[in-house]
Amino acid sequence: MAKYVGYKRPKDTKKTLKHLFAYLGMHKWAFLSVAVLVFISAGANIMGTYLIKPVVNKFITPGDMHGLFKAVAGMGIMYLCGAMATLFYNRLMVKTSQKVIQEIRKDLFNHTQKLPLKYFDAHTHGELMSRFTNDVDTVQEAMKLNQPLLSEDGGHAGCQNSFVWVDKSNVIIETVKMAEDDDGIIVRLYESENAKTKAHIFFGEKISSVESCNCLEEIKQTIETDGEGFEITVKPYEIQTYRVRF
Repeated sequence: MAKYVGYKRPKDTKKTLKHLFAYLGMHKWAFLSVAVLVFISAGANIMGTYLIKPVVNKFITPGDMHGLFKAVAGMGIMYLCGAMATLFYNRLMVKTSQKVIQEIRKDLFNHTQKLPLKYFDAHTHGELMSRFTNDVDTVQEAMKLNQPLLSEDGGHAGCQNSFVWVDKSNVIIETVKMAEDDDGIIVRLYESENAKTKAHIFFGEKISSVESCNCLEEIKQTIETDGEGFEITVKPYEIQTYRVRF
């Protein structure tokens, strides 16, 4: 029977950070691009604020409308460049952070497959699950810090809807993302209250097929669907992953 051993800090914090920075280093050019775009965005905002005083003093007060038009046009172009830089660094940061998390989870899964059985006897299901969800998500949240949500057109003003939801509160939908091979949507969930649970997963649009898969998104079996969702049975603290096609 598994024995709860609690959560501890890394035995070697420097080594842990070194491993983390190694993952980040694989995307150094992406992070460098983000830094440049952040500099452009911040510079445009600062310059726009600074130029208000000379525009007022040199063009508005003397009544130089021709010069005012040129100054406003120049400021508009500068603000446009800043807005585009903000858009691109937000999107690039989100995309890069997802890649880093995917690489960490893949290596973690491969490492787990090589652990001896005594490791699983000495650790609870919840602790093992935490390695794939809570611990890795901490890295993800750190990378997304101060990154605003990106919105897309769709829906109607004043309405509320969810792309996917579940009818049991103890079943947590942890990840919804495109499959790595772009074939469908990956939905990853887990049970959070140490209780075997039957639940129904609902979608906001018609689905054509559902397949269960492992953490590497390799297909295990086909799941029956009613076109709007599918039934699942999840064991205590179990992680489940599904590939959904529309």
